Amino acid sequence: MQDRRDGALDVRRVPVPAMLAVLADYPALAEEMRYPGFFSSVAWLDAVHQSGNAHDAFGLIVSRGETPVAVLPLETSRNWLGGLDLRYLGYRFFPDPLGLICAERELPEAIAALTGYLRSESRWDRLILDFLLPEEADRWPGKVRQQSKAPYLRLPQAIDTLLADFTGKKRYKLRTKLGRADKAGLVFTVADTADEKRRYLDALFRVHAARSADIDRDSSIGRQEVHALHARLAESCEEAMLFALQAEGRIVAALYGFLVQRRFSFFQIAHDPQFDKLRPGTVILYRTIAHLCAAGTSEFNFLQGDESYKYEWTSDTRTLVRAEVGISAVRSRLVTSAARARRWGAANSRALGRAVSR
Repeated sequence: MQDRRDGALDVRRVPVPAMLAVLADYPALAEEMRYPGFFSSVAWLDAVHQSGNAHDAFGLIVSRGETPVAVLPLETSRNWLGGLDLRYLGYRFFPDPLGLICAERELPEAIAALTGYLRSESRWDRLILDFLLPEEADRWPGKVRQQSKAPYLRLPQAIDTLLADFTGKKRYKLRTKLGRADKAGLVFTVADTADEKRRYLDALFRVHAARSADIDRDSSIGRQEVHALHARLAESCEEAMLFALQAEGRIVAALYGFLVQRRFSFFQIAHDPQFDKLRPGTVILYRTIAHLCAAGTSEFNFLQGDESYKYEWTSDTRTLVRAEVGISAVRSRLVTSAARARRWGAANSRALGRAVSR
């Protein structure tokens, strides 16, 4: 454990288990974030760490006296020059939004303390924080650039209230699809036990692979490390929720996400392409949203991605950005320049290829 004193705040580097213990003992750190979500939770960070996919992971704890006020979960990655950058733990799985785990009122002092600590070290080149909300990213010193948009849907207490905002034609089309699915015997179910969650998750991977093969595209969740991570979550995490459409006991569509503080973070949806005509994706999404409305959930976060089906439900989006903080003044500039040159070379190579092909 390494310590550094910065004004009124201490910054300590600790192993991941010690970081998780702090988060478990001080749950208000996550609860009082600007956007408290599953991807800053003990369950998620522990699963990512246990998956073995994070290189040299650790936590930075910012404390005032004996009281922790902020936690930053980190892992390391190699950059273009062979040096080390720091990244948010689990960033490679595209979770969002991420952020420093602390109350919003503590952000300025905590960020200042962390920046001072990191710049006193010589082992790292940059701190790269992906999928931040702009309001937090702007508080970090360094460059900020937009990464993606994350659509979200505010949920009323009843699905009918939501449907009232649809046009008559849109409601008619939706109800027609629901009626066809009901007539075909598709039954909406919710996984209640750990065994059911694992069965639903296995079905999700199965139908996602089938769907990806049907449209001749690599599965975004086909990697073994993704399977292992989510198998661990499904079996042990209360926040994990899985829903299904079943035909004669066989799962033909599944939806997966996490519920924290009345916000549902959608993670993945898939259906068997043999049932395309019944629009199972639309049907399971509607049934899930209706279930969450009835349960008092306040938001359905579609997470980042511009898939068209998300915008059939909402026009509200959050902007997600990357903050890049130079730790080593010289090497961080060299890495950034090398990355810029690489992008320039790739862009010009593509342009040359197009010109030659004409």
